[in-house]
Amino acid sequence: MRRKLSILVFLFGFGFCSWVLIGNINTIYLQSNGETWKNEVQSPKTKEPTYTEPEKSCEPITKIMFMKTHKTASTSVMNIIERYAVKHNLTIALPNGENADQFNYPNPFHERMVFPLLHGQDHYDVICHHMRFNSQQVNRILPRHVAKYVTIVREPGKMFESIFDYYYDLVDLFHNVPSSSRENLDIWLDDAPSRINRGGRGGFWFIGKNLEYHDLGFSNMNEDANYLKLAAERIEQEFDLVMISDHFMESLILLKDLMCWDLKDIVSLKLNSRKGKILEQPEQLRRKIRNWNKADAFLFDHFNATLWRKVEAFGHLRMAQEISELKRLNGEFFKECVNDTGVVESGSKLFNPNGRLDLKAYAPKNNVSQICELATMGTLQISAKLRDNYKKQKQLLD
Repeated sequence: MRRKLSILVFLFGFGFCSWVLIGNINTIYLQSNGETWKNEVQSPKTKEPTYTEPEKSCEPITKIMFMKTHKTASTSVMNIIERYAVKHNLTIALPNGENADQFNYPNPFHERMVFPLLHGQDHYDVICHHMRFNSQQVNRILPRHVAKYVTIVREPGKMFESIFDYYYDLVDLFHNVPSSSRENLDIWLDDAPSRINRGGRGGFWFIGKNLEYHDLGFSNMNEDANYLKLAAERIEQEFDLVMISDHFMESLILLKDLMCWDLKDIVSLKLNSRKGKILEQPEQLRRKIRNWNKADAFLFDHFNATLWRKVEAFGHLRMAQEISELKRLNGEFFKECVNDTGVVESGSKLFNPNGRLDLKAYAPKNNVSQICELATMGTLQISAKLRDNYKKQKQLLD
């Protein structure tokens, strides 16, 4: 009997304690929920602090030589530089040949390829159009000791696939396959070494192998290890910054820092790119492309490592903050300048072989600033405008 009574007392005590505990928990939950509700209704939202650029201890640099390479996002960088030049009334060295967007490419650059200075001008400030780099001749136009020299390279797998598609109609070397599809590129790479060695090169053949090395003035057929090492050392000596298009935002921040510019000076729109999403490249195809373009692969690996050393020195936290702010400024710039996005009309804004490619182009809003208008222009359009302005000024001064 006593044992049964003990059990009943225990069960009653346990039940009572459980009831009290559950009641307390429920009260705490309701209070907490009520406080949360009151906080959501009554407490003002905390505003994100705005980014403030640190004060500069340097003066903006207004002389820059940008060595524009092919299919490396170089058109976007060129546009940034040209807008800066126009805004600050700088003198751009312009091509005087048949094509307003290039210095008689693929011939090595020569000072005679540049329009002469106008009356009252005594120096050039900017070079940024396509050329095949020739250090000695470039120095005659824009001396190395007074200007910053910059170029840009890209991971060769993605770059060469883009080259193959973009220039397929132009390059005879590519025409042993029926189209520029990824599958045909894979087939083409299997036959490329024997085809190029047996003399089946044809027009613009150099585009089909180590194009970045060719643009920078080196032999695209020489893939000797010592030659590649010496070439990379020479590029390091001649250029203050080698940007990497695969890390475009980091590269732009380093460009801004090198030139002592402001973030608003490097806002941009993505120019001369294909519309739509590009599928991830298979690893086997990437290896094939790198093996075919050994020089460009060496160049990319070398300067990609160099870029990240510069990022380390710049500071990862500072870099992340400035990239975040630049993205915000780019969004505002787009809203300010762009009316609509559409397929480029053949020959109007961008080089579009046979009008076959679906390229991204922008239409400016009505009555926008000159800077907005320039930002929406492709290479052909902006180069033609700059040449026209030069000729009009020359007529007035003559």
